[in-house]
Amino acid sequence: MVNSQRRSFGNSGALNAPVVSICDQLSKIVVPGREFDITDIPFDVMGYLIGILFVYVARHEWHKFKQR
Repeated sequence: MVNSQRRSFGNSGALNAPVVSICDQLSKIVVPGREFDITDIPFDVMGYLIGILFVYVARHEWHKFKQR
């Protein structure tokens, strides 16, 4: 994968996080015992973004380590 494709892949993950969170919350409507909670969406998005950041930092450190 070339560098621009990697950057695009990371950006698409960040842009898809809100969509996944909303779909997750909407699926709770049909599951008995669970309820839709709009306040969960920002927390879901923060979790996705922290995960994306973690992967980005880990990949960056790995490439630095490989170049030694």
